[in-house]
Amino acid sequence: MLGVSPGGLITFISKAYGGRASDNVIFKQSNIVQLMNKHDAIMVDKGFQIDDTCNKYNLILIRPPFLRCKKQFSKEEALLSRNIASARLHIERINQRIKTFKIFQNKFQWAHANLANDIITIISAIFNLSKPIFAEDKFIV
Repeated sequence: MLGVSPGGLITFISKAYGGRASDNVIFKQSNIVQLMNKHDAIMVDKGFQIDDTCNKYNLILIRPPFLRCKKQFSKEEALLSRNIASARLHIERINQRIKTFKIFQNKFQWAHANLANDIITIISAIFNLSKPIFAEDKFIV
């Protein structure tokens, strides 16, 4: 699990888990909430059920709205969903850039499992030192 700043830098890396660990378990075991301040925001997918944890630590949870039993979103929900999807696009771009390293594309040898955390840390550092995912004009105040 990666934490990404609004500026597009990787700011947190959880320890590596096997393919059967759920996002919720990884989130809870990562203790990322211990590193956050009151009223920091976390953007997650619809399946991330961390509402209780966010409430406990006074964190803002940003998640796309659910349709539930409705056939259509309200205007406000549709706009919120569009804005969240627009922001999540940047996260997907980060994930794609990390995947260009291809080291985890094939089966990872169990004998090298102890290196997984170091490998993803190095990949993330290279990512943070490479060209930003945002255009330069996004940083002008």
